[in-house]
Amino acid sequence: MSNNIVKTYHFKTKPEVGKDAFLVVSAQIDAYMLATEGFVYRSVAQVADGEWLDCVYWSCAEAARAADNVMDQPFMTAFMACIEPSSVVCMQADIATQVYPEMHQTPPQ
Repeated sequence: MSNNIVKTYHFKTKPEVGKDAFLVVSAQIDAYMLATEGFVYRSVAQVADGEWLDCVYWSCAEAARAADNVMDQPFMTAFMACIEPSSVVCMQADIATQVYPEMHQTPPQ
């Protein structure tokens, strides 16, 4: 078992917010996260028209908690203006297992 944490956010964007416009605003979060200690990975996926899944992976629970200050950043006003507030569902979970190709590569011979 790892110490990694995943935070997921499922939400709908407002009908007047287009995909491209939303992704431009979301990219500001990417830049912030890349400079945040303990950040591992973020993916933003479109589930259905107007629905999104935002997954952020952290090295530990402390890093995940510390990153909550992202809500205090000026760019979050524009991000939150894109989202239907009543649609937001947040979850946090401890990673039980994980696999990716780099973990299982055969050493060179």
